[in-house]
Amino acid sequence: MITTKNTIIVGGGHAGVNLACILAINEPSVDYLILERDDSLLVKWREYRWEKFNLNTAIKYSLLYGQRDERDEWLLERSIEGELERWDAHIAKLCIRHRLHSNVKNIEKNEEKDVFTVTVEETDPSNGNESIVKYQSDNVVVCNGYYDKPTCPLAIADGIPV
Repeated sequence: MITTKNTIIVGGGHAGVNLACILAINEPSVDYLILERDDSLLVKWREYRWEKFNLNTAIKYSLLYGQRDERDEWLLERSIEGELERWDAHIAKLCIRHRLHSNVKNIEKNEEKDVFTVTVEETDPSNGNESIVKYQSDNVVVCNGYYDKPTCPLAIADGIPV
């Protein structure tokens, strides 16, 4: 069975969530879905940062689309945990549609029908069982981020004294 969506967003990081916020606010009739392979949206902000990480930018630069903040917009240093709580509340308020534990394996375009087929390996977190799910979509936006698979330029790394 293939599930049909208007727009599939691959990746539930800052870019993918912001795109979903834009659609939820400006195009509420669009049937979109975020596919995120990890166990939460914005997982890089939650899990893959150094201890005691603080944001050091004006608030207006870290708000999700449509989010408002009553604090001074130029407040600089602040804890990421507080921002995550506010982002989560905004995501919940907009009922952002997403599927976690969904690892996109393949995206194919059917030129004849002008649609995409997205093949996803979904893992049930309660038992670890994996299944293959297919989505058909008019649009696919890949928001997997620059650091999805970190690389180390060996030519440069080899020249750094240890």
